[in-house]
Amino acid sequence: MHFFTTTLSFIILPLFGMASAQPPVGDAIISVENRRTGVNSTVPVPIGPIFTGDAALSAVSTLYLTGSTGVPVDTVICTPFRNIDGTGNGGLPFTFGSPSFLSLNTVVVGSIVCQAS
Repeated sequence: MHFFTTTLSFIILPLFGMASAQPPVGDAIISVENRRTGVNSTVPVPIGPIFTGDAALSAVSTLYLTGSTGVPVDTVICTPFRNIDGTGNGGLPFTFGSPSFLSLNTVVVGSIVCQAS
């Protein structure tokens, strides 16, 4: 009986984890402005999970939401954070037509979280 219960646990429990993990519904297309170098980079950010790791986030002056895939752009709001775990105020939330001005120079953005309503 113990073998059956253990085997059943290895089969059933991962299925519950798969059911709760929702894939991103689309991407927010973000333009990252670096005033120090004058270079703008386009970064696709998945809607839903915490996004980290793009080199463009290491020197940011302003963040612009320029488009989206999978959802209407007017339903997307993105928030920058100082830390890679989605904590620490990194700037004001931004939407299409309403950028987040972070610095006259540049700052490091540790992560971005985008949501669609």
